[in-house]
Amino acid sequence: MLHASLYRMYANRNLVVAEPVKADHVIAEFVGVFLYAFFSGGCDANSVSTGLPTAALGNGLCLAVLVYATAGISGGHLNPAVSTAFFVTGR
Repeated sequence: MLHASLYRMYANRNLVVAEPVKADHVIAEFVGVFLYAFFSGGCDANSVSTGLPTAALGNGLCLAVLVYATAGISGGHLNPAVSTAFFVTGR
């Protein structure tokens, strides 16, 4: 497994344990966010000719597939703010 030089800190019964953050978690989230931005832009551009339901269904299905694809690697949250909050709080 690849390991980054970042460490996640969490408290465990008055003990502070450092656990390395794996690089594959970071890479999976980066790729997931990139693909979501790419495909949702395509869905939105297509909605000009086909209407709003196409954009809504396209974005929803794209997000569902990407969350399912990255859930086993990085937890499935494709929001960098959520990942940062989990990193800071040690979850």
